[in-house]
Amino acid sequence: MSVTHAVQSYEKLLNKEYEVVIGRKGKSRVINICFDKDACFHAMGLNHLNDLILDTTNKELLFDSILNPDDLRYTDEFFESSKYYKDYEDRIKEFDKLESILDNLGAKEIRLYEFYPERLHNCKIEADYYILDARDTIIRLNVFLKKKNNMYTLKIMSMFIQKQSELKKNKGIQDYEYNQTQYTVLQNTKITKDNIDSLVDRVVLYTHPNYKEK
Repeated sequence: MSVTHAVQSYEKLLNKEYEVVIGRKGKSRVINICFDKDACFHAMGLNHLNDLILDTTNKELLFDSILNPDDLRYTDEFFESSKYYKDYEDRIKEFDKLESILDNLGAKEIRLYEFYPERLHNCKIEADYYILDARDTIIRLNVFLKKKNNMYTLKIMSMFIQKQSELKKNKGIQDYEYNQTQYTVLQNTKITKDNIDSLVDRVVLYTHPNYKEK
């Protein structure tokens, strides 16, 4: 999975939105997960390749430039030339799994939390929600979400992997589940919109057996 392929996988989500009903202790709320070009740069970890000269003043234009085959500034070879690329290569390779994670919200191995970084030791991730994908026995995928423009509209902030073996050995690896507030996914709906933000399709991907729509 190259940077270009990872960005292409994210591009497919730009006209998508997830409407997720979550519940805890008899109360429920709806969160909406949406996608914009600005978020992709940080979510993939490209901001950590700070030995490269990138025009980040407009991340939407940067996103488009990566996908433009005629723009030779931001090729896969360019990103791979960074001395930090190897540190984030696994993160980039797994980035195309983002849609699968969100499609499968409600599965036992995919857990959703309201996130409080202050409850963790020396945690600098300023996220509001956290999704853990523990379906794989070798790695776990962490997805962090940030409030966008209101309390319950969220955008992808960051996604990265952790090796299960290192976490079990407690080699200084942060367990982001620790002391967080877990919610039950009651219903997960995937919405597709057209270019003028009009509803095209609405598919209920998951409904909890005990959930009754109001």
